[in-house]
Amino acid sequence: MSAFDTLVEADHQLFFYLNEAHRPWIDFLMSLFSNRLTWAPLYALMLYKVYKKFGKATWIILCCTVAMIFFSDQTANVFKELVQRYRPTHHPLHGQFVHTVNDYRGGTYGFFSSHAANAFALMFFIILMLKPAGKFFSIVCVAYACLTSYSRIYLGVHYPADILAGALCGLCLGFLFFNFTQVILNKWNIKFQSQN
Repeated sequence: MSAFDTLVEADHQLFFYLNEAHRPWIDFLMSLFSNRLTWAPLYALMLYKVYKKFGKATWIILCCTVAMIFFSDQTANVFKELVQRYRPTHHPLHGQFVHTVNDYRGGTYGFFSSHAANAFALMFFIILMLKPAGKFFSIVCVAYACLTSYSRIYLGVHYPADILAGALCGLCLGFLFFNFTQVILNKWNIKFQSQN
């Protein structure tokens, strides 16, 4: 067995270890955590904090955030089609052994997770934009990204490697878009100051 095969097998074993720990009440919570609408109050809080810090420039940050999430989501979709790694629920050999919730199985391919990429990109971007964001707010943001990502394993639609790759992509995009937004804000501030 090659080193790659060993890693894939370890990924499968870790997935089943995490996926088998099911309880009805946890099923409910994980379905909630996986639903992006569940986090709407947190998104609203993020927007409020951005507005408090940046005022009129909030629209710039909001546009950059939307662009970042779109780019993150589409990058994950491109990788899914290029790599074509079956989701656990669609795996031809062990798909029938995967524990699902409400028979949710996702699309055919799962590498890498767009949920993880989007959540970690948003989390890192907002924390960087609002620094110092405050310890409690930062913890909530990190918890949001981790719970969203873990829920995808629990629901049976992603392997841990899918989540890890998505999280790494999200962190990189969050950092890149933070720097991109800083450049735009600096130029906007110069233009704004020259008009006054």
